[in-house]
Amino acid sequence: MHWTFAALLTLIFPIMVTMFEPGHFFGCFCFMMVLQLPWLKIMVHESNGRPLEQIEYELGMAE
Repeated sequence: MHWTFAALLTLIFPIMVTMFEPGHFFGCFCFMMVLQLPWLKIMVHESNGRPLEQIEYELGMAE
């Protein structure tokens, strides 16, 4: 997914810069990064130092 969006960004960036003010375009990227932070804190769980079985249990994926 990361590589797909990186490729799309590379293809779309020159077009978007000619269509809009560059400041607006970079402002949109800044806004998306700000939105990413709460999603990261809520949805991406810390896994450092914990066994896979414990993480599966906490996420409700254990059998």
